[in-house]
Amino acid sequence: VGAIKKKARRYFKDATTFASAPAGWTHAAHIEIGDRFFVQPVTRYAGYGAIACEALATIMGYFLAEGSFCYNGDKACTTQFTCHLDDSAVRRIPQIMSRLWPDVTVDISPHPDSDESVVLSIHSTRFSEFLRSQLGSGVRRKLIPPEIFNADREVKLAFLGAWLDGDGWLDKKGGHWSTVSPSLVLQGRDLLLSIGIVASIYKIDHAKCATSGQPGSGIEYTLNVSHIDTWQFAGSSWKAAEYPIPSASRTKPGCLRLCPD
Repeated sequence: VGAIKKKARRYFKDATTFASAPAGWTHAAHIEIGDRFFVQPVTRYAGYGAIACEALATIMGYFLAEGSFCYNGDKACTTQFTCHLDDSAVRRIPQIMSRLWPDVTVDISPHPDSDESVVLSIHSTRFSEFLRSQLGSGVRRKLIPPEIFNADREVKLAFLGAWLDGDGWLDKKGGHWSTVSPSLVLQGRDLLLSIGIVASIYKIDHAKCATSGQPGSGIEYTLNVSHIDTWQFAGSSWKAAEYPIPSASRTKPGCLRLCPD
């Protein structure tokens, strides 16, 4: 362990050593603990627009976490958000919709299977089809669209903050986003990296989990960010805003060094 840490420290403390160390492609079987990787985050999709409205990005983030559709034939005609009673979405979604689309009403109804949840329904085929074209549908088929990756930093924070409020939590280890989709958790990591926030990914097999598992529970992936970075979501996430701001601050990128080439 000591040798591994010493090897890693050379990369992050000594810029000359970092720049001069040889790099190349290698098979995954040959990777060793303490090795460094080069990563190039996705920051721009050519030929696509950019979401320029933080409020719209917030709605899209909530949909990624909690949204589903009702259909009229092959058209999505109603967007539904299934929320816990104290979720920020219960208040924020109607506020945003009334500002962006004043003629569209958000209905709030008790959840038929849970006395701790409600269902927000937006009856608009045009709005629902827009969300479906951007984000997809179904928990395993949703994705982050190019228009979010092309957006400004504040729009990305709004999107990620709403996703955190809907499908995430904060604890002593930091901020966490949850999903059953491996492609979505990888996209989330790249989106965070595009604004300079480093995340780790955990894979949890709930069928084998001692505290929450049971046969057939399936796989959960979590995207995890240090508290030194989660304070950046305080303006876009109620959960982050309610958590104490860490006393420490980041002076260098987490486990990263910017490579000039």
